Amino acid sequence: QRGRGGQFRENSQFSQETNLDLTLNFDKTFGAFRLDGLVGANNRNNKFNLLSLSANDLTVPDIYAISNVKGAPGVSDYQSEYETQSVYFAANGSYKDFLFLGITGRNDWSSTLPEASRSYFYPSVSLGLSVLDAFTWKPNYISYLKLRANLAQVGGATDPYQLSRTYSAGSYAGISFFSPTSTSPPNDLKPFKTSSYEFGTDIRLFKDRFALDVTYYNQKTENQILSVGTSSTTGYRAIKLNAGEIENSGIELMLSAKVIENNAGLRWSSNINWAKNKSVVNALYGGLTSYQISPGFGGAKTLGIPGEEWGVLWGLPFVRNEAGKIVVGPNGLPNTTSAAKNLGNVTPDWTGGFANTFNYKGFNLYFLADMRMGSEFFSTTAWHSYPTGAYEVTTKNNVRETGLIVDGVFEDNTPNDVRVSAQAFYVGDWMWNNHEYSILDGTFVKLREVVFGYDFKIKNSKIFQKLNVSVTGRNLAILYRDKSTRDLGIDPETGFGAGAFGVGYENFQIPATRSYGINLKVGF
Repeated sequence: QRGRGGQFRENSQFSQETNLDLTLNFDKTFGAFRLDGLVGANNRNNKFNLLSLSANDLTVPDIYAISNVKGAPGVSDYQSEYETQSVYFAANGSYKDFLFLGITGRNDWSSTLPEASRSYFYPSVSLGLSVLDAFTWKPNYISYLKLRANLAQVGGATDPYQLSRTYSAGSYAGISFFSPTSTSPPNDLKPFKTSSYEFGTDIRLFKDRFALDVTYYNQKTENQILSVGTSSTTGYRAIKLNAGEIENSGIELMLSAKVIENNAGLRWSSNINWAKNKSVVNALYGGLTSYQISPGFGGAKTLGIPGEEWGVLWGLPFVRNEAGKIVVGPNGLPNTTSAAKNLGNVTPDWTGGFANTFNYKGFNLYFLADMRMGSEFFSTTAWHSYPTGAYEVTTKNNVRETGLIVDGVFEDNTPNDVRVSAQAFYVGDWMWNNHEYSILDGTFVKLREVVFGYDFKIKNSKIFQKLNVSVTGRNLAILYRDKSTRDLGIDPETGFGAGAFGVGYENFQIPATRSYGINLKVGF
């Protein structure tokens, strides 16, 4: 409560999307050939309204009505509307159910882009081949084999009201005023365009006992629309422009197996998935050496840097010698620097999952474990763990009684032998000029879900055919995490925020939620 009577904020949000579609479908067979598809047009209108009322203090305590505000109420009203018009087509052809070809095309006209560039076209082509159906080669151990390829483009626009100088209304002491936007309108904004290609195969062996699905993909986004920081002498804090080119490539694997199937009724099936993605900032336009993805916390931030993987954590490091040892000053405390550097990356090395299902005489058990290996994030909890003295790190080895010697060297490379107090080290000025000690490993392995149930046999019922009762648990345990997060009790997954703005930062997280439930499934 800021005031004596309390405070509150009330938001009313309205969002509406209206689509008008006109389509013409066709489906025709010519001997061994089949052709189907459609042509159409779409008009999409989006409206959004956010009305906010707030009171910083109340005349009568605990009566949360805007008429009870003490002083002037806070009022804001945001409205937006934009429209997209489109024409599109899709055609799918097949030959003897083993060769498949798909072609699509779409042209959009967006009201959020300049008139000269608001029209953009993006096509796609896909090809599939069922190998065993196409050729007489039918080995006993292969029950299914399909090859696929895809080429595609996707275009996109930006948010409404970015093309001209706009103003927002406000009030102070009963006087209304209008403020200009802090982002400079673009001069010649173009739609962004993502071009991609993908190759894959689906193979099943030994009468579908084993199955393997492999996909390789590559996609490149050009003319990415970004808000890039600019000098305040321009009158703006940022400028909207087509600023970058980002390329993503990776591989995805999924392996499934029917491990056990016997006459006693025991069945065990297993699925393993694994994925690795690499996202690289290929180029930035207009002479930019980097762009800020997120301002982060405490001076640490996330950058996109040409030639580097997307999501570089940029902050102040320890001062180190050529051998990598921390350099301390004559007082035995780490030296500091104002030169920031790359401290890690928010992108994981790989992700995966492992799922198993067991069935035996009506009983069924399912469990799923998933994992993320690699990646780093900046932890505000870790950054404040030293000066608050609230974490075990500040009590280990009787450090509060005996002090400690920082593992490092002096500037002349001689070993540090100066013992400093816990107060001097954990509450020293050096730590507020250092982000490196708060960069943590985002690796985890989690027991994501467990389901245990029983299928009841239904006899002599004309209504019920199936009945299953099960108990479920989700987000049950962290099976593995790096020592850097385990010592501070941090969930590495919760440490990553939502969207590009929040990815790579943990900010005093609350404990993760473990949930349990009982399910009843009835079949009629």
